[in-house]
Amino acid sequence: MAEKKSATIKDFSKGWVTEIISDALEVGMSPDLENVDFGASGSVKKTWGYAEYVADSEDASITRLMVVPDRQGVEWLFKKVGTKIKVLDPILNRWDTVIESMTDGDTPVYEYFDATVYFISAVDVAREFNLYVQTRLTAAVLDDAVTVNVDDTTAFPDGGNFYLNSQIVAYTGKTPTSFTGCTGVVASEDNSLVFGEANNVGSENEIPKGTITCQYAGRLFVANGSTIYGSKLVDLTNFAVAGSGTGDAIEKTIESKCTALKVFYDDQSNLRMLAFAGNNKIYVLDVLDDAGSSSTITTSSLFKDNVTAKNQLSTLVAPNNLYHIDFRNQVRSLGQTFANRGVEKIYSDVVSKFHETLFRLDYDFSDARSVIFGDEYWCICKEGTGDINNRLIIFNFTDGTWRLRTGVSASDIAVYDNKVVFSDAVNNKVFYFDELLKADNDESIYFKYATPDLDLDKLSFERLRRVRVSGFISKSCETTISIYSDFATKKIGEFTLKGNNNEITGILSQKDGTFGSMLFGEEVVGGDEQGDSVRFFIADLELDDLPDLENFRLVFENNQSNVYFEITAIKPFIMPMNETYWPQNKIIKSN
Repeated sequence: MAEKKSATIKDFSKGWVTEIISDALEVGMSPDLENVDFGASGSVKKTWGYAEYVADSEDASITRLMVVPDRQGVEWLFKKVGTKIKVLDPILNRWDTVIESMTDGDTPVYEYFDATVYFISAVDVAREFNLYVQTRLTAAVLDDAVTVNVDDTTAFPDGGNFYLNSQIVAYTGKTPTSFTGCTGVVASEDNSLVFGEANNVGSENEIPKGTITCQYAGRLFVANGSTIYGSKLVDLTNFAVAGSGTGDAIEKTIESKCTALKVFYDDQSNLRMLAFAGNNKIYVLDVLDDAGSSSTITTSSLFKDNVTAKNQLSTLVAPNNLYHIDFRNQVRSLGQTFANRGVEKIYSDVVSKFHETLFRLDYDFSDARSVIFGDEYWCICKEGTGDINNRLIIFNFTDGTWRLRTGVSASDIAVYDNKVVFSDAVNNKVFYFDELLKADNDESIYFKYATPDLDLDKLSFERLRRVRVSGFISKSCETTISIYSDFATKKIGEFTLKGNNNEITGILSQKDGTFGSMLFGEEVVGGDEQGDSVRFFIADLELDDLPDLENFRLVFENNQSNVYFEITAIKPFIMPMNETYWPQNKIIKSN
């Protein structure tokens, strides 16, 4: 008989392992548990709130938000609302009118140079507004006061007008710390802002009308059609072309309509002004201070063809990059990285290339507004039909992914006081985003789905079998849990958690029944505004009949305030186990 020899047989079978991932929603986030999304790892995505940024009684439409930094590092937030331009007083938290009699509905642009803001419009005469002709009251004033005491009157002329509390006040004289002979004063509190009156730049040398502007090399440039106008050197209100000579105003025509002017660095790290043209080219405009009108601007194609910016207000300079929308509705970035790829000069990266169909067919950037916030590019645009920018898309420079916010209806967006603010086109108010806030009107701005990159990557929840919800609930409370698949477009289940019933009833895949149970603890003081006491609960939602899912989403709708929930996804999945070896004494292999 042959010698007996033991052998080992490896078992590569797979087994069931349960993954449990839990995330608590803070009290402030729940009562409104709408749009609670489970990510691929099982974590909970939270909504974003927003709140009004300094209340204002103005009910006219806001068409533009403008943030202007002055030479002392102070940021001023302006808004064009109706026929007025208002400035935010950050100390008294009040919006004060500083310019009136503008065209309602018009969207102006602005440039800032040497303490002066130039508000430029396609329909109105340009206005120049000096940020340093301003002071503050040192004492409150009453209606029809004749003398107004302030910190300093040095920057103001000996007589004229000023704005106080949104009203024009005329004065005939001044001392170092007061205005005298005043008429038109309205009651105003101590420390109120006093701004000098804006001047109309309206003469034969006036700033050309337009919304494509840029300040570069000591000049103000305005594009209108295919013509680019440059002011005299340093004198930004004088566009009269004398013919030639040092610092003279200039007019030059490029091959097609100009859609954006931006100051940027060229291949050799020289600061240049770029003109985006409608013929899908970018031109470098070289400005020489001592050149005559015949040679001041040299236009030359710097990058490949098929490059354009769809509009001025969506074209932004980021760190060493310039983000813009091209004629195919794609988001592109332009920078030295792309310009230095050899003689071919690859012009830009299509940042939205992974979503080309979506961007081209679904999004409308014709009236888009964009900002750079930290290491992200934020752009409000239109999705579908309508005349309001109703979507916010966010691109992260670091990880190269997109996020999508819905529930936004904005006419403009800006960054002020390290916050992203936007003008709500429905409520005519200025709001700011905050992850911890809940909106005044019980709305939230949220991720549409749970995936990290514009919700296009498939999110698989294979063999999801149980969801556990725990927290505090009153006996009168009912919470509805809905389950969606296919990017939240197909509802496949709905369940009800009742504070007075142990059973979880509902419907799943068109089948009625009981889908789990609830366990309650003792009542404690608390609950909703009706004063109902609450008790701790654990609810296990059993989903044995749930099919394998992609792009799965849970929506919690709760009708009671001050209810705390903790959501737990219990997801069994298949994975290779450690290799197992049968005991040697059970396997005998013979020669």
